[in-house]
Amino acid sequence: AVVSVTGASFGQHNFKKLNTAFMYALKIGVTIEVLIAIATFLFAPQIAAIFTRSEGTARIADDLIIFLKMVSLFYPTTAFGMFSSAMFQGTGKGVNALIITIIRTIVLTPLFALVFAFTLNMGLPGVWFGIVVGNTTGAAVAFLWAKAYIRNLMSEEKMSSTLVVEAKK
Repeated sequence: AVVSVTGASFGQHNFKKLNTAFMYALKIGVTIEVLIAIATFLFAPQIAAIFTRSEGTARIADDLIIFLKMVSLFYPTTAFGMFSSAMFQGTGKGVNALIITIIRTIVLTPLFALVFAFTLNMGLPGVWFGIVVGNTTGAAVAFLWAKAYIRNLMSEEKMSSTLVVEAKK
């Protein structure tokens, strides 16, 4: 829905509505993700138990619980990256959405995973923490870029409407 609503608002040059839709989607998305994160964190042992019932998988149960609790930390930030990308797609800037995805998945997440796992000697939990930090940082970059883009659209609209008023004088 974010792609459609922001696209329609962009087409109407109603950048205030575009911003409102974007921020509303973020509020809803963050709220849902916070609830999912809390549930995942609290019920990590029960979730892990579903996947570690067999004798062969029982040995990973403790690590899986730690993993589930750790990755649940970045769930609330997922909405920032996801809806920023959707807003860029809606405004015809799909390449920006692609760049955000590349930065997050190919640059930031592996970089932080390596730093935490090897440089800081955290091992496997360091990889997981790197995933959290990489995704959270990528979401922050996406959101800041999206807000700057919307601010720029609003500024250009304000300038062009000022020029129209002055031209009529």
